[in-house]
Amino acid sequence: MKKSRRKNPPNPESQTSSLPTAAGYVESLRASAESPKGVRRVALGLASRVALGLAVVTFLLGAWTFDAKLSLSGDNTEFITLARSLAQGTGLTHINTATPAPATKYPPGFPLLLAPMELLAPGSWTPMKWIVLVMFTASMPLLFYLMRTSLGALPSLCAAAICLTIPLLQDYAHQVMSEVPYLAFSVAALFLLQRSTEHPSLRGNRWLLAAFVCTMAAYYIRTVGIVLIVAAVLYFLLLGERKKGLVFLGAALLAWLPWTLRNRAVGAGGVYLQQLIQVNPYFPDQGLLGFGGFVDRVLQNTVTYYLQILPSIGSYPEPYHGAEGLFPLLSAVATISMIYAAVHAYRSRRDLLLFIY
Repeated sequence: MKKSRRKNPPNPESQTSSLPTAAGYVESLRASAESPKGVRRVALGLASRVALGLAVVTFLLGAWTFDAKLSLSGDNTEFITLARSLAQGTGLTHINTATPAPATKYPPGFPLLLAPMELLAPGSWTPMKWIVLVMFTASMPLLFYLMRTSLGALPSLCAAAICLTIPLLQDYAHQVMSEVPYLAFSVAALFLLQRSTEHPSLRGNRWLLAAFVCTMAAYYIRTVGIVLIVAAVLYFLLLGERKKGLVFLGAALLAWLPWTLRNRAVGAGGVYLQQLIQVNPYFPDQGLLGFGGFVDRVLQNTVTYYLQILPSIGSYPEPYHGAEGLFPLLSAVATISMIYAAVHAYRSRRDLLLFIY
């Protein structure tokens, strides 16, 4: 018979040395948390919780102040009419007239958001109001994320909290109007455009693709979104990212073309563009502005806003007797501060996108 070999007993010291000690485990966790990646992970987790809290508070406050009655503004009824037209499959058409005609004033983005609500609850505008409130709920966390890149978490939280309690915004949060949906998509586009610069490559840049989608969505909700397109292109060009700027511009033109061609085919083009270049939109028979007249209009509006309207904001002489001169002074200081901040943003290239926009 073969003698069985006796195995050496395991060394308890070697087993103990191969297992991580509790102190070593805690030390590895601490080192991981203090690393740049760990710090960023903790910050992102905290920011996501703050954003979720903002969304909950915004929705609850909006639901508390929700008014199911239809606003007296004619724009509400026009958006509802266009949404019902899309739901019925007749396109973007004024179906409330004796002879339905194609609509060219408002882009189709907002009516498209409202059309599913018309399909779910035909004849009711209350679900459409709730869609607007949901968009407002989304816009406040997005605003927090946008400001957080420059101001930090606490000031951004305070600013978003102030915005969500502004009575005017609360009023628009349950109107069938396009201002709040535009707010959500434009703020999302600004945030994504800033993030897209962190990735120098054009191919595979998901931030840039998402920014483009939100930018064009904002444009197709409100025509003023064309300013956002121009701001994005100028932003990339000033950063020296010429390829991104040109590609963004080319893609925007392709996305802009169908709506423009459609308006040309069914009417005389976009209503807002016509009003912009008319001598007097209330009297179209006076014709169009020349180049000099258009430049003069821009300069006059600039002077009016910066030298008259902005400095007068906050001037409430009746409730504050004896302090009539204080509020125009504070408004003038605020205006000068805004101009200084804009110049500083351009020189330091900080918050350049927001400055251009």
